[in-house]
Amino acid sequence: MSDHGHSAFLTPWAIQGLFREATGHELEWVYPGDAGPALCRDAPPWPAKGSLRRQDEVIYVCL
Repeated sequence: MSDHGHSAFLTPWAIQGLFREATGHELEWVYPGDAGPALCRDAPPWPAKGSLRRQDEVIYVCL
């Protein structure tokens, strides 16, 4: 994946496409308003260590 910069994550509709390009997989997507922002409250932003959180079978990427 080429460097898209941090500004690409400011457009919510673009985030799913960026992860699809980075992983090569179509991921099930949950927007932050539905995901429970409390999970990411103390987390550093992705891609820093600690930016991934798991709850049950869902992995949250904190941006």
